Amino acid sequence: MLWKYVKEKIYFPVKQAFISRSIILQLTGLYTFSITTILFIIACMLYLSLEYSLYKAKKSSLLNEYNFIQKNMLLKPALTASALRGEILTHTQNSSNMERYYIRMGEPGNINHVEIPGMNKIFKHNLIPDTIPNLSTRYIISSCKECRKKALLLSGWITLPSPHAPIPIQIVLGMHKENALLIDYWQILISLFIAGVILSAIPGWLLARYSMKPLYKVMQTIESTSTKKLDERLILGNWPREFTHLANNLNAMFDRLEDSFKRLTQFSADLAHELRTPINNLKGEAELCLIKTRPLDDYQQVLVSSVEEYDRLARIIESLLFLARVDTPVAHLQRVAIVAEEQLKNIFEYYQPVAEERNIKISLEGQLTIMANELLFQRVLHNICSNALRYTQDGGQIQAKMEMQKGKAAIIIQDSGIGIPAEALPCIFNRFYRVDAARSEASGGSGLGLAIVKSIVELHGGEILINSELGKGTTVTLIFPSVPGYFY
Repeated sequence: MLWKYVKEKIYFPVKQAFISRSIILQLTGLYTFSITTILFIIACMLYLSLEYSLYKAKKSSLLNEYNFIQKNMLLKPALTASALRGEILTHTQNSSNMERYYIRMGEPGNINHVEIPGMNKIFKHNLIPDTIPNLSTRYIISSCKECRKKALLLSGWITLPSPHAPIPIQIVLGMHKENALLIDYWQILISLFIAGVILSAIPGWLLARYSMKPLYKVMQTIESTSTKKLDERLILGNWPREFTHLANNLNAMFDRLEDSFKRLTQFSADLAHELRTPINNLKGEAELCLIKTRPLDDYQQVLVSSVEEYDRLARIIESLLFLARVDTPVAHLQRVAIVAEEQLKNIFEYYQPVAEERNIKISLEGQLTIMANELLFQRVLHNICSNALRYTQDGGQIQAKMEMQKGKAAIIIQDSGIGIPAEALPCIFNRFYRVDAARSEASGGSGLGLAIVKSIVELHGGEILINSELGKGTTVTLIFPSVPGYFY
């Protein structure tokens, strides 16, 4: 229950507040936290290292004292308790250690019982049998848990010459000054630690701000971009790899936006122009009819002309709606295996009367089966073949050839027509674009045919290529996915 309360009331609010802060603050916080962790580990290691060194020195002093007493007892086994006590007192008082030794040796009442004054103040009890090891161990050094102040305790046995039995000994060496030194040392480390944390936050903040400079540049460029100012681009400097990748993608996106906006602007102007012409024609004919009373035949002629203009408007609107559906498909495209040779034969038979009238020769070569939507594929072929027939002079020829190119089905339609100027080739797929506007209007073209063809081919995952030379003809290559095993 407590952990659930801490998570809901403390952890999650703090986490949300930290995440909602700026990236600079987050980076500064992470940098400071990392430095803090490193400094804390170093401080702890320094403190433990000093503590271990002091403990090792004290332990060595205890062993020296123990060895001194053992040596005296072996050399002078007949020392009385008072003589031994005096000699140990003299030794401890002349010791160069920072603290005095407190020694108790033997049981109370024993002839060898020796106790340095102050031993009872150090120990809570007289002699603690629990701390005396067995005879084979000789001695044990440990922290004195029974002492009123922190100290080291050596508990062991003093070996006497035979026939005397070993006697127990306890040596306590206080660590008051060492403890005071450690406390002072720890306080210095804590002070340095706090100073290090504060000082590390400053370079962390500066480093975070410097690292985020490219992002500020990106933000400024995005904020300054508008429909009237689409030419802004990010100038890459010595940026980090991640920001360089972001900047390149943004520049590419700005290029696409600028190109799309230019196309949209041009499309709007072209659409207004295309709609204005038939609407002006309709309006002009209606105004002429209203100026004065006219014969019935004149009214019928105006109505026939109006119907032609209405048909033209309907074709434009239908083509635009078709392009909108193709550009944003909402359903999966139903594809079937189509024998391209049969489709081309049907279309050529449809246009054969016109071709014979103009003495245009049509030929077909090859066989292919492709995966495509049948109705859309027929529309592509109709648009390409009608263009080829429209712009081929009398007595010319149209050739259709089918072959495999790099594992895909290629339908190549070549005519000997008037051709397309080289400067017009990059624009021929633009909507409402016409190489010769006057000739296109005379032939009933709206400038949307090739745009529709390109959209359909790309919808199928294919490609359309056009090569043309002015006065020599045009070659259109349609590339579609093929059906394995069905091509010849």
